[in-house]
Amino acid sequence: PSRTLFNVEESTRPTVPAAPSYAFLGVAGSDGWIGPETNPGGTALWPGFSTEGVPTGVVDGNQLTLRLESVTGPGTLHVFQTSSFGEPMRLFSSTGSAYRSWTIPRGTHAHANWAFSAAGNYTLTFSATALTNGTSISATQSYVFVVGNVPAAVATTTTLTASTNRIVQGDTVTLDAT
Repeated sequence: PSRTLFNVEESTRPTVPAAPSYAFLGVAGSDGWIGPETNPGGTALWPGFSTEGVPTGVVDGNQLTLRLESVTGPGTLHVFQTSSFGEPMRLFSSTGSAYRSWTIPRGTHAHANWAFSAAGNYTLTFSATALTNGTSISATQSYVFVVGNVPAAVATTTTLTASTNRIVQGDTVTLDAT
């Protein structure tokens, strides 16, 4: 994750629904960017959570707690699932102290809507905590999301020169790069 950028593309930019239950996303009709819960076409980033790699019985109660530790970026983050009746079920929010942790059973594979209020770069830091034989274990990881268009690549060049092109074992060679 430390070398991966997750891109919530410009094409995933819907407007905030007018339904009162979605007011936490912002003013109805305003822009937002969503890494969607469902992705039938397979073309957009499809973020989710997985505890499938946690074997049965390794953690007490077969559950872990995921916690949103911090969000830095130009806007807000809200992670939610959609009920079968179309209502949001909030999991995480960067605003306030509510919706900061979610207890999830081991063996779960779940997707959610990752809603960002503004384009730009975000760093999301999550922790995972569980008990094993009554002892707390945890890990923390940061993820970088680029919301909107990814900046165009900038061409660069590198020149490498050596102090000599003929050496004998044991000789010192100096390399310079620009």
